[in-house]
Amino acid sequence: MSAVRTHPGRPSAAFVLNLFEEAGASVAPGFAQIVRGLDWETFADSVGAFAATIRPQSNPQALARIFRHHAETEGVGAEVIGFVASTIADERHRRTMSRHAADERRHCRIFSAMADVADGTCGISPAPSPAPDAFVDQYDGDLPSFLCDTHFAEVRNVFYLSTLSENIHHPDVLAQHKIQAGLARVIGDEKRHVLSTATILNELLSGDPLMRDRLASGLAGYAAFIREEAERAAAAS
Repeated sequence: MSAVRTHPGRPSAAFVLNLFEEAGASVAPGFAQIVRGLDWETFADSVGAFAATIRPQSNPQALARIFRHHAETEGVGAEVIGFVASTIADERHRRTMSRHAADERRHCRIFSAMADVADGTCGISPAPSPAPDAFVDQYDGDLPSFLCDTHFAEVRNVFYLSTLSENIHHPDVLAQHKIQAGLARVIGDEKRHVLSTATILNELLSGDPLMRDRLASGLAGYAAFIREEAERAAAAS
C-alpha cells in the first residue's frame, strides 16, 4: 500500500489559516495579521528538514522501536495536557484541552498496537504515566505560553509523522496497511490539535497584547529546532 501523503506542503505560511478555512471557523484579523507577519516560512522548511533526517525503514524490529518510543511520549504528553486542562477555569477551553489529552492517550494505544503489528516480539505496551512531577511543580498557570508551545509541537508532529509515513515500508503487506492506517488517524488528530490550539490562541489574542511576542518566541524555538535538524542531516550526509 502506498504511503499516506498528508503533509501540508508549500507554502506553509498558510497552513494554519487553511485549517481554519476548512473547518469553517472565523479568524480574528489580528491573529491572521500575526500569522502572516511572522516568519511562518519556517514551517515550509520542516518538510525538507525531516525528509533529510528520516530514512526509509523496512526492518520490523526498528519500526517497533520507533512506534514504542512514540507510544511512550504520547502517553506522557497526554497526562501533561490533562493536568493543564484540569487547571483551566474557562469551561470551553477546559473541554477542548481535555479532549486533546484523550486523543493523546488514544495515540499511545495506537502506537503500541502499531509496534505489535510491526514486530510481535517487541514486548509489553507502555501505559500512560502521570504528568512528570517536575512539570507539575514548575507549571505556573501560564496557559497562553503552554498553548504556544503545544501549538508548535503539534505543527511539528504533522510534518514529522507525515514524512515518517512516507518512509515506512514494512515487508508484510497487511502490516504495512495497518501501520499506514494508524498513522493516518494520528496525523488527522494532530491537524485538529493544530486548529484547536490555534483557535484558543486566536481568542486569547484579542485580550492579551503580549500574545504576539509569545507567538514569536514559540516560532523562534521551532525555527531553531528545524535548523538543528537540517544541520544534523548535513553533518551525517
